[in-house]
Amino acid sequence: LCSSRYFSRKLTLVMTILTAVVFLFSAIYGAYHGWVNMNDVMVTPGSSFTNTGVFLGSGIEQTLDRAKYARDTLIFSYIPKLFMFLIAAVISVHIADRGRRMVVAQKEMSEDSARMETELQMATQIQEGMLPNIYPPFPDRKEFDIYGTMNPAREVGGDFYDFFLIDDDHLAMVVADVSGKGIPAAMFMMNAKSLIKGLVESGHDLDEAFTIANTRLCQNNDAKM
Repeated sequence: LCSSRYFSRKLTLVMTILTAVVFLFSAIYGAYHGWVNMNDVMVTPGSSFTNTGVFLGSGIEQTLDRAKYARDTLIFSYIPKLFMFLIAAVISVHIADRGRRMVVAQKEMSEDSARMETELQMATQIQEGMLPNIYPPFPDRKEFDIYGTMNPAREVGGDFYDFFLIDDDHLAMVVADVSGKGIPAAMFMMNAKSLIKGLVESGHDLDEAFTIANTRLCQNNDAKM
């Protein structure tokens, strides 16, 4: 019961020793002062017990040897039961060890899951902060209005959009999809977004900007994204 409830090896061992000692004293006390167990007494056929604790064998009344009865009780009753009890105790200790390891593993999994969930929430917030999120983005420009949103398939993803003014007469819009899902795609997305915007805002033509961006994105891209 201690093994199943507390999964404590030390507690199980202590309870095992304590139970064995109590069991021993109860067996000795019962042999001297308790009722006689017919299974532990060697008597001849036809013998019977009286209320005074003596038995009759072949018509002769004989006094029960309590010391011999106690010794026989320990040898033929206590030791076999103790052996079975110790087997059960060993199994209980094994259960306690496995149960404790299982509880520790479950706790670690729960902590890892909670930590991962927290990190994903932070990644979601970071990704949302990387995208245009202030509307209207150009309140002084009345000739056009623009709005964008993104709903990733997971907490974070590789899709992204961006828009920004290159000069007073040109508005750049970028819509892209990074291969893959999850955090790796989101990290690649942030790199690509910053790279493209920086090249375009620095004055490169579109063909030149995307050629340079493509070359830089292919560098150290072992995942082939």
